Amino acid sequence: MLRARDTQILYFIVAQTLVLGLASGCAHQQKTESAPIETPNVADEPVVEEEKPEEETVEEEAKAEEEKTVEEEAAAAPEAPPGPEGEVAKRSADGIDDENPLPQPGPARDKFDEAVKIAVENPEQAIEAFLAAAGETTYFYAAYYNAAVSAERAKNDERAEQIYLQCLGERPDYGPCLINLVYMYHRQGRPDQSALILEEALDKQGDRAGPHVAAATKAFIDQDFKRLERECKQAIAYDERNIPAMYLMARMFFAQEKYETAKFALENALVLEPGNALLQLWLGHTFLQFDDYTQAELAYEKASRLRPDLDEAQENYGLLLLRADRFQAAVRHLEAAVALTPQKAETALHLANAYRASKRYEEAEDYYMKALELDTGLLDVHYNLGLMYMDNEIPGMDYLERLTKAQERFDLYADAERPVNKYNERLPEFQKTVKKRIRKETKKRERAERRRLIEEAERLEEEERKAAEEAAEASEGEGEPATDEEGEPGADEEGEPGADEEGEPGTDEEGEPGADEEGEPGADEEGEPGVEPGTEEPQEEEAGPGSEDESFEDEDEDEDK
Repeated sequence: MLRARDTQILYFIVAQTLVLGLASGCAHQQKTESAPIETPNVADEPVVEEEKPEEETVEEEAKAEEEKTVEEEAAAAPEAPPGPEGEVAKRSADGIDDENPLPQPGPARDKFDEAVKIAVENPEQAIEAFLAAAGETTYFYAAYYNAAVSAERAKNDERAEQIYLQCLGERPDYGPCLINLVYMYHRQGRPDQSALILEEALDKQGDRAGPHVAAATKAFIDQDFKRLERECKQAIAYDERNIPAMYLMARMFFAQEKYETAKFALENALVLEPGNALLQLWLGHTFLQFDDYTQAELAYEKASRLRPDLDEAQENYGLLLLRADRFQAAVRHLEAAVALTPQKAETALHLANAYRASKRYEEAEDYYMKALELDTGLLDVHYNLGLMYMDNEIPGMDYLERLTKAQERFDLYADAERPVNKYNERLPEFQKTVKKRIRKETKKRERAERRRLIEEAERLEEEERKAAEEAAEASEGEGEPATDEEGEPGADEEGEPGADEEGEPGTDEEGEPGADEEGEPGADEEGEPGVEPGTEEPQEEEAGPGSEDESFEDEDEDEDK
């Protein structure tokens, strides 16, 4: 469940107009749980600022004309009507009064509208722009208020406090100004200053709603619900349409776990002010208590469009989109939330989960590590990293390396002894799976390495054998002439059998004399047995050319076999 942080800066929409609302408040923060998100695909819907319906514009113009008439009548009257405690009601020449915070079209309104545009991108520059608008007319308390809010957004608390007090100088009962001062003093650890300014406002303007709403705000911070209820009822008694008081009552009911009552209060307030982003935000929180994700998503979507700068609305809407498998849209809103709160570790974790679900693993890994940098105690990062490493291919990362990283992350999470919940109840199963995969992959790689070594040895042996054969063939080619160095028998140039150097007739290997054509033994001139020239035939025992080649061929055949 998404839980609320106790401190906030109330965003107040003056005269129920979106333009002023976008610049007139500071972001309310909500603390979200850091438990891993089930990353359970949707058409991308662009985030656009919601334009105000035409009917409301027409009504505003009609109201402005009516107020102009009232202004003209008031100017013609000899004396302005008395205000609280007999004071003369304040009104500017161009129509600003307690009910109408903005002037009629003219130089002051033009400068204010320009300051609103500047405030979206450059709050520091907007400070002087709002003050310039305030200087164009009188009683322009809304311009001072927005200048102070811009100073807070620019992290300039000292200047913000100065301008808030200047705003109260114009209108001492102005509730939004008092409320923001209460929150700022609380944030700065100055409760005494907060109590002092409230006491003074209640003493001087106790019959106005604003000081009571501010007092109720401090009671909410202090969790003094009895006083909160008392002050809110008092504020509503003075102003039955007081939205900030209704909002605080709804927050009180939510804190007391009276969710049905909180939902009723929020819906009633939204009837009066449907463009209030904070009411929509907390209505979304309330729907989550009933597991009504459809209505919660709708409320968060409205809040995020009404207040694109409201990081809590962007984050919660992104989380529900992630839950609905609308990954690309979820990434867009969570990126917006991270841009608004770059130092919030849990938001970085949620964006990492969205990247992982979108299969953008390298970006997911970066943001998981960023979340750990921002908060080393955010242990859910380890669990989510383990899941990513276990089941997803990551560019540039070896499979076994990835499994080892998964095991390390799961072990870190398990060692922290986190309470078992629906998100992490399968941790033992995941640890077992990763260990099994590591063993299997390690054995597979060992077998592959042994096979590689055997194949390498066989390849080397084959190369050596071929080299030996080639050397033998080369050697044989050099020993083929007719007569070798040892004087082995051969044929002379005329084909006659050779004789030794002493003219002895040739003999076979056994030394027996040769036979003539009739098979009788012949004799030479000295009566020695011999043969006639040209009648000798090769002896079968004599090895002829080519015999060694045939023996090599046989060896090749045997080797093949």
